[in-house]
Amino acid sequence: MYDLFRLEYFYLAFRIWTIISLCLGLTGIVIFLYHRRKKESRKKFIGAILFGQMWLSVLILMLINNTIQWKAKSELLHKINLSTSSIQLCDHELDEQQTPAYKQLLLNIGEIPRHHSSATYCGNIKLKSGSETIKLRFERDNNIKTEYWIYWDKYTVTKDNAIGYLRTNKLDEMNCR
Repeated sequence: MYDLFRLEYFYLAFRIWTIISLCLGLTGIVIFLYHRRKKESRKKFIGAILFGQMWLSVLILMLINNTIQWKAKSELLHKINLSTSSIQLCDHELDEQQTPAYKQLLLNIGEIPRHHSSATYCGNIKLKSGSETIKLRFERDNNIKTEYWIYWDKYTVTKDNAIGYLRTNKLDEMNCR
């Protein structure tokens, strides 16, 4: 967990560098295109290097983002699997008979093939285990009504990007709106 926070701080700093890198890359392409017909190979080389580092920075940023999401999802599934004493779905406390079924449902958070749609806010799930509370936000897919996108507010990356997806009808039962 400690490594994940450090990785996230590095990601946030690297995001700033990537913006600078994009500007340098665009400058590089202008330099390259301006000098491409001239015999000034050094300036063309500098332009190409600036353009190439832009793509390298974007690639590294995407890899860090995916690593954080993967590690955060692993951490979340581990915490859900350990012991969850109670689950709140949209401020409704689930009884002891419903909790195991929803715990099993949350353990099925995974990847679903993308189909280029969007999602709208649907509700929150709070998991309590001892003194720790895990708050998840789920959003319903606009095209497939049984598909939910799951977000975790613990990390910046997982607040903005879905940590995983679920396909289920169980979340319709609570009517969270």
